[in-house]
This record gives sequence, structure tokens and C-alpha cells, in this order.
Amino acid sequence: MTRNFSRFTRTGAILGMFLLGGAGASPAAETWRQSVSTGLTLNKGNSDTLTVVAGWDATRSKASDTLRLAFHGGYGETDDATSAQTGTAMVHFRRHLKEMFVYSGTDVLHDRVAAVDSRIITGLGGGDYLWQSTSSHLSGEAGIGHLWEDAGGETDNYPVFRLALRHERHVGTSARLWGSVEYVPRAEDLGEYLLQAEAGIEAAISTDLHLRLVVRDRFDSHPPTGTRENDVSVVSGLTWIPGAADGREK
Repeated sequence: MTRNFSRFTRTGAILGMFLLGGAGASPAAETWRQSVSTGLTLNKGNSDTLTVVAGWDATRSKASDTLRLAFHGGYGETDDATSAQTGTAMVHFRRHLKEMFVYSGTDVLHDRVAAVDSRIITGLGGGDYLWQSTSSHLSGEAGIGHLWEDAGGETDNYPVFRLALRHERHVGTSARLWGSVEYVPRAEDLGEYLLQAEAGIEAAISTDLHLRLVVRDRFDSHPPTGTRENDVSVVSGLTWIPGAADGREK
């Protein structure tokens, strides 16, 4: 049963990316929202520290379809020792069906300090807008997927379930807040899971330049040997959103 479920999630996730992305789409104008973010922390003196973060996000909206792409990376040193080396990438697709939606997506993680050489999660599912207005929304998602991992010198792969909540609120025309939580348990053992949460705020300081603050919490119930279960990061920096002044990023 586990083997069949694993095959189903792998096949379904791959097919879902293509079928959801191309089937039945009607011609319509598309809009893109792209942003480039950077952050830097530098200390010299009793301790020498350097932390650099950078990222690129893009969202394409066309008719009832939304495609999200993102790449983020960070590197840090403390007294010439590596204190952070992370990289993430994601591709998410969502098709809206009135108030509900279906989705497929893939997330990739590398975290040298946490001994995660690579972790890939791909899957598909559905969701609903639990609450929605002109300035904010709360959505819930549920789906299935598959996880491949190379961590702590060991490789593993297994089917997973996924539950997620996401809230976003626009404050006026120049600021927004968001928060999300995601629970990804192993299908064969719900006590082995990944729990990820994020909260952020972004506010304009000029026509195309925004100030962003993001707090992320990543919990691994079974981390690689010698590493901790919980990782928390607080990232602040500048975000450039081309076209923000004339509304093309909406």
C-alpha cells in the first residue's frame, strides 16, 4: 500500500503541474509581479560577523491561474566560521474554481548548518478561502505529496500529507502583512513531521522600494544527528518591486 501511495503521489504531482497549468485555460491578459530583496548584517570588533541574504520572487496571474516562483539564499560567517548557508527554491501553481482552488507545487531546501544537503517536497491538493474581502484573505489547503531528502549523510524518501493556512492583509496602498503555517507529516507516521511558519510585513518607502521584515520558524521532529529540531530566522532588508509606482505589480 505504501509503495502504491508513493507512486501515486510522485506521478500525480508531476502530471498535476502540467495538467493544471495547461488544461482549459482561456486566452486572457497576464500580469507579473516581481521583486528582488537584499539584506546585510556586518559587525567588526569583539566579534566579526557577516550575514548576506538575497532573493527573487515572481507571481504571474492570468485569468483563474496563478504561478509563483521564488529563489532565496543566505550566507553568514562568525569569526571566520560559517554560521549560515541556506538556499530555497519553489514553483507553485494554483487554479481558482470560484471560491475553491486546486494546486500543485515543488519546494527545495539546502541548509548546510542544519546538515540538510537537499530536501525536495512535491505534491498537489486543493483548498478554500475561509474568509475573503477586498483587502485580506485567509485560505486553507490540504494535499498529498512526496519528500526526497539527503540529510546528515543519509538519504530517504517517503510520501507525505500537507495541511496549510495562509493569511494576507493589505494596509492602504503601500503596506501588507502576511502569515502562514504548514504541517507536513510522514504518511506512515504522523509523529514524524515538518512544521514551518512565517510572518512578515512590507511597507513602501519610495515608489519602487520597500522595507521588509520576515520571521521564519522551521521545526523538524526528527532532525539529522547532532542538529537541533528548531530553527528561527529574522530577516530584514530592502525589496525592489519594479512597476510598483504605476500598479503593474498588482
